[in-house]
Amino acid sequence: MWDIRRFSELSATEVHDLYQLRAEVFVLEQRCVYQDVDGKDFEAIHVLHYDKNKSELIAYGRIFLPTQEDANARFGRIVIRKNQRGKGLAKELVQEIIRWIKGETTQPIKISAQHYLIEFYQGFGFEIMGDPYDEDGILHIDMIKPCRD
Repeated sequence: MWDIRRFSELSATEVHDLYQLRAEVFVLEQRCVYQDVDGKDFEAIHVLHYDKNKSELIAYGRIFLPTQEDANARFGRIVIRKNQRGKGLAKELVQEIIRWIKGETTQPIKISAQHYLIEFYQGFGFEIMGDPYDEDGILHIDMIKPCRD
């Protein structure tokens, strides 16, 4: 079951779990040294998915709705625990995020995707915007999807 909540609605354990999973994958596995705890979690909508025993966070992402500064909806920090990959969880997570965003806004959805995932996101209707760029030592590309399709 996908759990979608604001930061203020998360328990201390859930906050710990999401930071732990993000660090495990982005910092340790991908060797990306960056400031993960960026202050943006307070304004984000968090998508969590625990294993069937509710003992381990296995999938996570965060959503940002449009603001006056940015007319696009956004999502990121998409992460699947290593031992859970290959089971379709990433696809389910992105589908759930898009479904939720569509229930909140008709604005386009913009993402900063890791370059090797272009085809994955194109499968959801995202289109490339601009040229690849380095973000924290990993090649990324901006992509956008109309929200009303």
